[in-house]
Amino acid sequence: MSIKVVSEGILISLKHKPREGWQESIATILASSDSETIDSEWLDASLIKDETLEW
Repeated sequence: MSIKVVSEGILISLKHKPREGWQESIATILASSDSETIDSEWLDASLIKDETLEW
């Protein structure tokens, strides 16, 4: 982050472009973890606490 004092006030700007390098970061995270296990945990999660309810 870059901060500059200008005649109208303070200008705060990013040093890097927004989302710069996000594809590589996500690819690295996905490659280092078992995303299918994480997905199945969420998909198989119980969404209600009262298991006696019938839909």
